[in-house]
Amino acid sequence: MVEVNGSYEANIWYSFDDNTKTEVVTEKVTYCDVIKLKYRDPDCMDDHDVLVEVLQQPNCIEAVISPNGNKIIVHVEREFLVEVIGETKVCVVTHPGGCDCDDDEWGHGIDDDEFEDLNPDFLLGEEE
Repeated sequence: MVEVNGSYEANIWYSFDDNTKTEVVTEKVTYCDVIKLKYRDPDCMDDHDVLVEVLQQPNCIEAVISPNGNKIIVHVEREFLVEVIGETKVCVVTHPGGCDCDDDEWGHGIDDDEFEDLNPDFLLGEEE
């Protein structure tokens, strides 16, 4: 599991007095999201590198006045992508006699037709 801690500011603009007056309420909201990893390698030797990317900034889904009328209830969504990077063990099977497959079976073969559409000057440009 990975914990993502942060905060955002919620600004709520509302009207009152028969829509003749408006006001803005600002509140800093702190959060601690615990994100379960889909896959955790049991052979991972370390997990020192944790990358978190914000896929969606906090976004208001719904805002309603509480039943007793003294609070505003706001539902906010946010989305993160979490990656844990570490070393692991890999077991590779080798075939002493070699492999009886062609390189074309892997789909890495390149035809001359693929080179016809290449622009040879695509790397040329102004130096910065």
